[in-house]
Amino acid sequence: MSNQDIICELYYSQHQKQENIATAVGVSQQYVSKVIKADSRYQKEKETRKQENQENRRNKQAQYIRNKKEQEMREYEFLKYLQSCNSKEMSKRYLPNSEQLTKYEKALYRIGNKNI
Repeated sequence: MSNQDIICELYYSQHQKQENIATAVGVSQQYVSKVIKADSRYQKEKETRKQENQENRRNKQAQYIRNKKEQEMREYEFLKYLQSCNSKEMSKRYLPNSEQLTKYEKALYRIGNKNI
């Protein structure tokens, strides 16, 4: 079996990339490209691979968008949970005009410190 037959077999039947074929056969990638382009099946294989790549790209983009939306929803739900917890804590533990509230606010806003 000649190098050309091996190259065509690897490219059209096993759907390997040119770089991988060149390494396996021990020739340059340019030689592999020349042999493949001379074959009559080249245009059909090129279109098939192009369509597969487009479909893969669409699927990856859709998955990325789904993941991004799910992450944003998780973050939003977490913020709502934190706000709920904080409002419950503030309503239970502190009374308006209490000494504790004043200390809390001073600590929170660093009132009285030179670090403002």
